[in-house]
Amino acid sequence: MGYNTHNVAHDAASEMRFREPHMAKFIGVDGCKGGWVYVAWDSERPDQASIGVVEAFASLPLSGVATLAVDIPIGFADVAAPGGREPDRLARRFLGKKGSSVFSTPCRAALGAEDFATANVLNRENSGDKKIGLSRQSTALIPKMKEVDDFMTLERQDFILEAHPEVSFAIMNGMRPVISKKRKRDGREARQRLLEAVGFPVRSLPDLPSSSVQARRDDILDACACCWTAIRIHKRAAMLFPEQPAVDARNLRMQISA
Repeated sequence: MGYNTHNVAHDAASEMRFREPHMAKFIGVDGCKGGWVYVAWDSERPDQASIGVVEAFASLPLSGVATLAVDIPIGFADVAAPGGREPDRLARRFLGKKGSSVFSTPCRAALGAEDFATANVLNRENSGDKKIGLSRQSTALIPKMKEVDDFMTLERQDFILEAHPEVSFAIMNGMRPVISKKRKRDGREARQRLLEAVGFPVRSLPDLPSSSVQARRDDILDACACCWTAIRIHKRAAMLFPEQPAVDARNLRMQISA
């Protein structure tokens, strides 16, 4: 099917209880209004997690981090294809009814656009049949995509990887997508219960400090899911979409881990 299910237990709660044999620090990151929200988990303090916000991706506290998983595309195709990159299509297929939560990643040329119309034109011009446009949702993420792309190097991709929270929540949920909407109360509560069931100390998170960066509760839960994914990547237990990724013009791997 194109993604790796090796070493993935359907009962995610029993598969991982956050006990690392060696000291390690993991970070999950999600974009939010005005910047980025991150959740960090340290094996020295397994019952606690910390949280923070930064305006710039490059300002994340990376010292001592073993793995960071971020909910943003890494790696961009030169030619747009229907449904986006292969990781987008595979993750969408895995999520089934929740597949619409995976946006089609724009082609690399569109990263230089400053508005929706320009991005749409660039994506069409760089598609095989000149017909593949972009949604406004995916275009709205272009500034953050470019920010991460500008920061990424081959060396940094050794520990900074792309994730998708809805795929991670589906794995926690016994390989079934969480249908409730994450911005609704029942959706937030369902996702928090899943995090608690896999042993993630989500209730230990302190309140966010006052900041110009505004993180909603669903952004924080997504960052928690990415942190959980970062640990799975480190343990080589993550699902990979696809297992054997293509690389883009900068030799960055195009792959979603969950």
